[in-house]
Amino acid sequence: MRTNKAIFSIFLFSSILLSSCGGGSPEATPDTPAQSESTETTIVEEKNVAEETPTVETEVTAENTEVKEEVKVKEEEPSKTVTETKEEPKQEEAEVKLKKLTTSIPPVSVVGTPAPIKVPNLKAKPLKAPSIQVPTNTKLLSKGKTVTSSDDFPIIGELSLITDGEKEAGEGYFVELLDGLQWVQIDLEKSSTLEAVWVWHYHSQDRAYHDVIIQVSDDAEFSSGVTTIFNNDYDNSASLGKGGDKPYVESNFGMLVNAKKAKGRYVRLYSNNNSATEANNYIEVEVYGVN
Repeated sequence: MRTNKAIFSIFLFSSILLSSCGGGSPEATPDTPAQSESTETTIVEEKNVAEETPTVETEVTAENTEVKEEVKVKEEEPSKTVTETKEEPKQEEAEVKLKKLTTSIPPVSVVGTPAPIKVPNLKAKPLKAPSIQVPTNTKLLSKGKTVTSSDDFPIIGELSLITDGEKEAGEGYFVELLDGLQWVQIDLEKSSTLEAVWVWHYHSQDRAYHDVIIQVSDDAEFSSGVTTIFNNDYDNSASLGKGGDKPYVESNFGMLVNAKKAKGRYVRLYSNNNSATEANNYIEVEVYGVN
C-alpha cells in the first residue's frame, strides 16, 4: 500500500510539474493567428468606413448649403412686404389732411311777422352754423367773380353783390330778381374741383325758397357736362328733374352744400319764388374748391 501511495504521489508531482512548464500552451497557440487576422480585418473595415465618411459629409454639407440659401430667401421676402406696408400709410395720410370749413357769419336780423311756411318735408331752422371737412388746400374761389343771371335787370340791387363778401340782410346787401324760375351764375374763370357751396338768400324773415337747385359745368350754357350737387325740387316744377334734398328755412347761418369734388368753371343756382313772396333773392354765394 505504501508503495502504491508513493507511486501516485510521484505521478501527481510530475503532472503538476508539466503543467507549470507550459504544458497547455500547444492548445492556445493555434488561436493566436486567428485573433491577429480578426484584428487586421477590423482595422481594414475601419479604414474603409473612414474613407467613405468624407463623401457623406460632403453631401450633408451641400444639403445644409441649400437649406441656408432657402432660409435666406425666406428671410428676405418678409422684409419686402414690410417696406410696401410702410409706404401705404404715407399715401393715406396725404389723402386725409383735412380742415374744418369756416366763414364769417352775419348777425341775426329779423324783420316783420313770420309767415307760416307750408312746404312738405321742411327741415327745421338751424341753431348753429353748418360745417364740413375739406382738404387743407381748399380756398374761396368766388370772391369778386363775375355774376350773370336769367334776369338781366334785377328789381333790387346789383348782381355783383352776390360775390362781394357782404352777408347782412339789410337794404343794399341783397339782390331781388323777377318772380318765377330764375337763376344766377358765377364764372370762376377756370375749371376747378369744388368742395362746397355756401348760399345766403334773404334771411331777415323765416322763409323757404322753392326749387333750389345748384349745378356745376364747364359749359356756360349748361347744355352739356352738367353736375347737380343740390336739388330740393320735390315735384319737378322746375323741369330739371325731381330732387332728393329737403327744403329748408333761411337763416343767418346760410345753407352749406357739399360739392363732392364736382368739376367745372361755372356754378349756377336756381330758385322759384319763396314761401313769403313771389320773388327770388340772393345775398351771398361762396364757392370753395381747388384750381
